[in-house]
Amino acid sequence: QIQVNLVGPIHVCRVFLPLLYKTRGSRMISITSPCAETRLPMAGVYGATKAGLDTISDSLRIEASAHGVNMVLLDPGEILSLTPFASRQGSHYLAMEAELDKSLSKQEMETFLKFSDVFSNHLPRPKLGIIEEKRIYRVFLSALCSTHPSRRYSAATWKVRCYEWFMIWAPTAWGTGRRGSYCKCDLMKWEII
Repeated sequence: QIQVNLVGPIHVCRVFLPLLYKTRGSRMISITSPCAETRLPMAGVYGATKAGLDTISDSLRIEASAHGVNMVLLDPGEILSLTPFASRQGSHYLAMEAELDKSLSKQEMETFLKFSDVFSNHLPRPKLGIIEEKRIYRVFLSALCSTHPSRRYSAATWKVRCYEWFMIWAPTAWGTGRRGSYCKCDLMKWEII
């Protein structure tokens, strides 16, 4: 994940930015994720790569603007439900489970198994093909064609954005809020404890 999600885009920037500097108004669009800001169990490395990509894009946005190049972040939204990206998650989780350290606590193992079950058995598995969700194309065109592009574009629905916001700011066991009374997520519903 680090090579693909973070190191790869750094190399792409290193190669293509000098070429983009020759054309004012050009832009580089990086694919980001809500995981850059949310803290989800079993997604730490992925979240770190996306947070790193966001930080690099933001830094380059300042540097490249002097050359007329725009750096843009694009969150494609609910991409797992629209593509077969997660189709091999079950085999990945089985491989991870085989390599797990026996020092995991019972709670850590239960969390791992919950995520394994959700990502292996409960995500949609659409066939490979053209994504029919028009919102993604509209947002991408805005990111690509806006005269004064924003820092970040998101194709997530308002419902998903509210959920992401809750995961970031609510005082939860998974969020970054302070300790005390909090909500606990069991992946299918929220309960106050």
